[in-house]
Amino acid sequence: MSHSEPLLDWIKTQAPDYDWNLKGDPQGITLVELSELALSQRSDCQSTPDLAGFLFEHRMWFHLTDEEGHQIDQPRPPEHTAIWISVRSTPWAS
Repeated sequence: MSHSEPLLDWIKTQAPDYDWNLKGDPQGITLVELSELALSQRSDCQSTPDLAGFLFEHRMWFHLTDEEGHQIDQPRPPEHTAIWISVRSTPWAS
């Protein structure tokens, strides 16, 4: 199924906004959940690793956290770590 909305904009509509008041808990949509949605609704997302790579390339738009709610600071997706995605209120300047 083809979709005319750019993938970045689509992800922003699927992931909830980051809530600064919730500290220490993971929040947002998981990479697995987002990937399942993307694979069923989009033609420009082929796999979970591809989606993870895309998110990390565009990480200025997202909070990417692990299962303990800690920000994932590395430049590439970690292996064997659950990733939660939420949208930043403003783009992060790297």
